[in-house]
Amino acid sequence: TFFLTAFIYFLAKDNWRFEKYFKYAVFCFGLALAFKYQAITAIPLLGLYIFYDQIRELSITNLFLPIKRFVISIGAVFIIFILGNPYILHPMGWQAFKGSFLSNMESNATNHGAGTIVSFHEKITFALSDYYLNIIFLFILTLSCLWLTWRFINKAEKSIFIIIAINFLINLGYLLLFVNKSWQMYYLPVMLIGILSLLYFIKNLTTIQQKYIFSFVLLCQILIYSSNYYPILSTSRDAKASDYSSYSERENIDLNHFIIKSLQGYVNEKTNIIITPYTPFTFYDLDLKYEQVQLIFGTLNRSVFDKEHYLNEQKSYWGNLKSDEELLNSFKSTDIVILRKDIPFMNQLGESKEIVYELYNGSLGYHLLSENNFVVIFS
Repeated sequence: TFFLTAFIYFLAKDNWRFEKYFKYAVFCFGLALAFKYQAITAIPLLGLYIFYDQIRELSITNLFLPIKRFVISIGAVFIIFILGNPYILHPMGWQAFKGSFLSNMESNATNHGAGTIVSFHEKITFALSDYYLNIIFLFILTLSCLWLTWRFINKAEKSIFIIIAINFLINLGYLLLFVNKSWQMYYLPVMLIGILSLLYFIKNLTTIQQKYIFSFVLLCQILIYSSNYYPILSTSRDAKASDYSSYSERENIDLNHFIIKSLQGYVNEKTNIIITPYTPFTFYDLDLKYEQVQLIFGTLNRSVFDKEHYLNEQKSYWGNLKSDEELLNSFKSTDIVILRKDIPFMNQLGESKEIVYELYNGSLGYHLLSENNFVVIFS
């Protein structure tokens, strides 16, 4: 995120002169990609910067120089990427990189392998509204970026803020429509860079006016997210804290011991377990492997239990790109369900609440194995 921000800063300094600051920008983009290959999503911004006039005018004339600049820039970026990750030049390193990339794409499609479809509402709520901007500010930012895009279409003044806005909309649309996760970290560079587009609306104000606006927005942000900031600031510096709403260290130890004791004699090398996040569980004490324990991301969904629901959800994502057999290869039947009681979706209305009721009454084929004040276990 830092290097992507520096990339944009130097593009703004260059202001379409394509001189030293443009080279600095390309260098920063290469470093961003070297640290995390997901930075490749900034390529549209680089392309818009280089081909700005041709895209705006819908012209295919005078393309030689922009194409030359783009090819050289992309080549430089990937050379920096390789220098930062020289292991990919070795066959084993390349296989490791390719495997990581493909597994990441598969994870994007299956919600970390859970097989559930994360709704548009869940992405807005859990990834954006809970961590970056509430729904009102997000709407204002999106509307502002759409307006800047309209100015680009109407051939308004050339501005770095316009291509920032377009790049924000492209990446936000990609994450919301094509990435089946509600993981807030995916949105970090997109949101921080997208917010820069709002500078367009205050760039002509006086310094004191800009300070007043910045202070007002910062105050609103603090007031809206004060309930989130306090537990983060009060517990995240504690190396022994489990999460932002953690129990005490003793409670976490006792909870883990309760789960281990409850599962003894009920699990083996073929057992598949689903468990809520932030639930202490040293599964290796039961000789279980990592792939036997699946975290529940998002709301509790029937596709975790039912093969047909799983297949239908995967079809809604993949369409006809994969056969039923290929889609069902990633389905795992669930043997043990471990639910921490204070996880939000345990108390939601709708399907998740119904599933919890059905787990308790046995209509899903599970029975209550163990329960205390913090966690409930079904098998």
